[in-house]
Amino acid sequence: MAQRWNGAIHSINAAALLLGAAGLFSRLLGVLRDRLLAAQFGASRELDIYYAAFQIPDLLFNLLLLGAAAAAIIPVFIKIKDRSLKDAQELISGLSRLFFVGALLFCGLAGLLAPYLMQWIAPGFSPSEQALAVRLTRIMLASPIFLGLSGIVSSVIQTYRRFFIYALSALFYNLGIIAGILFFVPFFGLIGLAWGVVLGALLHLVIQLPSFISLGFYPNFSPRLWRPFIPRAVREVITLSFPRMLAGSLGTLTTLFLVALASTMGGGSISVFQFANNLRYVPVGMLGVSFAVAAFPALSEYASQNKGRKFYETWWNTLHSILFWILPFSILFFVLRAQIVRVALGAGNFNWTDTRLTAAFLGILS
Repeated sequence: MAQRWNGAIHSINAAALLLGAAGLFSRLLGVLRDRLLAAQFGASRELDIYYAAFQIPDLLFNLLLLGAAAAAIIPVFIKIKDRSLKDAQELISGLSRLFFVGALLFCGLAGLLAPYLMQWIAPGFSPSEQALAVRLTRIMLASPIFLGLSGIVSSVIQTYRRFFIYALSALFYNLGIIAGILFFVPFFGLIGLAWGVVLGALLHLVIQLPSFISLGFYPNFSPRLWRPFIPRAVREVITLSFPRMLAGSLGTLTTLFLVALASTMGGGSISVFQFANNLRYVPVGMLGVSFAVAAFPALSEYASQNKGRKFYETWWNTLHSILFWILPFSILFFVLRAQIVRVALGAGNFNWTDTRLTAAFLGILS
């Protein structure tokens, strides 16, 4: 059974099908997570504080993940792996060391500056609300470290096309947050949500480690002074990461602006925005991301082998497949936005006014 779980999947359509099924299950868990939050808190100021606290760890995640690790690591890793497995192992070790040290420094600095940053992220919060958001932020700053390391690990796993294990990581991330809602919140209140996020990020990493180690790799954090701390291949990954990192950071900065604006409105405004934003990512994660992740290792191999025609054909076919599925879903989400919101979130303290506001926002995002 373990061998089948760790088996490579070379067909892009088969991998996309597996990732799509896992993506659907993961998104359904995400909807369950949001439903539990909606039932527990409704679109309330309390939940606004939780989502506002998420913004600093999320920004650091985009910055510290080397611009979505797979996009930067896989092309370099494939090129080096084909030449020397030992050099590929050294690349992963160097990236792990560099990331771990950088993540500790940046997350520590962000924790110190959190009270000042929160004044910009949520200017509409009262001093006590900002103080609670800072507490949650400082706890959740552990999550970018775990998720960043997990991103490096998953890049190796994706290169070897072990997509089943990779697909499981997102499921366990949501399970960790759900555990926080069900078991931590009753004892610790809103702080329990932050610990659920940290647990989810840790599970995201841990579930992939056995497969990663079985491939002959392991995160190596020991500083080996007789070797360059930033070898040439690591510098190449960092250089490749900047365009993707810039794109991801701009998206996060846009969200920061919207969160800051929503904080000056009525209580629950940030929650409504976040609920709608999460729902619109259901088809994106299930279809767009699944095809993209499945195709990327093949595209990287064709690029490294200078097979331009195969690269173009694979890219074009993948794009066609994504558009074929995603366009009907976008129309469906717009037409049925109120019903989707009510079915997904309509429980407990999430009332009809919350439903109408979230549905209106979902309609725009569709």
